[in-house]
Amino acid sequence: MALPQPVSSPRSDDSGEQRIRILLLEDMPTTATIVTSYVGAASPTATIEWVQTLAAALDRMAGGAFDLVLADLNLPDSKGALVADVVPG
Repeated sequence: MALPQPVSSPRSDDSGEQRIRILLLEDMPTTATIVTSYVGAASPTATIEWVQTLAAALDRMAGGAFDLVLADLNLPDSKGALVADVVPG
């Protein structure tokens, strides 16, 4: 099974349609693949960036804003409410 790949795109496409930037914080590749597939089907214009640790998520968020963060609460470098406490928003 192929791992989901980070996708980079502008905030709007050539037609002017707004794109939603989503950060997927999930350490399990199979789960990330499933979530990416469902979100992509529900919102084809969404840009999904996948990271596997809270540290990587914080680095990615420091580089730009996301409209939505989907986060696993059981990660290798954090557990439970700590994820929600640290992710801005």
